[in-house]
Amino acid sequence: MPTFLSGSYGIIYTPQLARYTALAAVALPNSELNTSIDVGWDRPVNEKILVAAFSSVLKKEIKTEPVIPAFVLKFVLPVVASFNENIKDMVEMIKWIDKGIYISRNPQRQKELFGELPTPEQSVREYCRDKGLI
Repeated sequence: MPTFLSGSYGIIYTPQLARYTALAAVALPNSELNTSIDVGWDRPVNEKILVAAFSSVLKKEIKTEPVIPAFVLKFVLPVVASFNENIKDMVEMIKWIDKGIYISRNPQRQKELFGELPTPEQSVREYCRDKGLI
């Protein structure tokens, strides 16, 4: 499974975030210190967009399957969550992920400070190259 972190405008591949962190440490002006910068891709993504990016980069059809059966997600986990705080947090995270997209308040700031926002396709291509898949 790819290492993608939830970003503010879609998701972001961990090495991209590391590059931004390194740039922030050495290249951003002091006025940007101790501020928050939302990072992410150039547009919101959901499972369908991410699968299409992988299919395009790998030049083959990609199919997804749920890791946890729907019955467990909808009925069993919520009951268990009422007794376990960790499971409750996981259920809330799953609900958030199921919404499909997370939209940043201001992806423009990332662009101003670090240049063009990466696309899902660029990020997936970088991931696949890093993992020796292409």
